[in-house]
Amino acid sequence: MPDYLWPDCDNTLIAIEYERGGLVRANSSLPGSVQVKAHAAIELTGLDKDPGNPRPDRRPTDSDRRWLRRQQAWQLAEHDKGLLGLNDTVEVRELIVENAVGRGMFSIWWSVFAGDQDMRRRLREAFIGTDASCFDSNEDLQHRTGGQI
Repeated sequence: MPDYLWPDCDNTLIAIEYERGGLVRANSSLPGSVQVKAHAAIELTGLDKDPGNPRPDRRPTDSDRRWLRRQQAWQLAEHDKGLLGLNDTVEVRELIVENAVGRGMFSIWWSVFAGDQDMRRRLREAFIGTDASCFDSNEDLQHRTGGQI
């Protein structure tokens, strides 16, 4: 059995959760063996590298700004969600999708727009390469066929 979860085989949106500010952790509701693989994938890709990591060896180097880009994407997504709350129109939803695609980091936008099935559908459809089989008709996550999760 593989030691990691892989985004081209597994639905890592189930296994890896984004917290406020773009911090990443393994989904604690999964079986322990899957959590271990999710954590290994997080470490392999450096998604756990942020300045606040208690382990000095898991803090980013001065040139590694991925944590900052995740934080900025989270802030923009929350800002856009607030705008949508003030003016929920098709045009605002389309602008949010444009912002999301331009910024990248699908998982962050997906997390921020939890509870908004229409925005999640729009985001999923706009991010090219996102496997539609990882989502059901309500935009809820489902296991990837042939994957571990």
